[in-house]
Amino acid sequence: PETDHLNLDDIIAAQTDTSLFAGKRAMVIVKDEQESHTICQLLTGLLMDVCTATMGGDALLSLEEQPSDVVVMELQLPDMHGYELIAKVREIGSSTPIHVIVLAEANATEADQVFALTIAKVDSYLVKPIKLPQLRQNIWTALKS
Repeated sequence: PETDHLNLDDIIAAQTDTSLFAGKRAMVIVKDEQESHTICQLLTGLLMDVCTATMGGDALLSLEEQPSDVVVMELQLPDMHGYELIAKVREIGSSTPIHVIVLAEANATEADQVFALTIAKVDSYLVKPIKLPQLRQNIWTALKS
């Protein structure tokens, strides 16, 4: 979960190596259309198949039909809390793990981060505003594990 332990070679590889991303599937669950579009552009540029949803229920239906390798999601969704969604994603991904990257609001607390990383066991917890190289780095690290 922590990216503090990466060495320089890993950081460079995460920004230049696309082989780890190609053919992988990503689900983006973000309310804001512009933010979702920007993340999708990054992921499709990495040769990933991308699905989007703005609601947890829609995301779950899509994930049940075709599980993703990575889920990039917000915690504050209109129809359910992100932790409820994460628990259901874990059930769907019980045979093949689904990596979860949480995009937290800027006002998130340290307790929120501790809960996400230790209890919900998300792969990454990023606080908005998110920088695309940082998101790419975290997706690369999750897929590499």
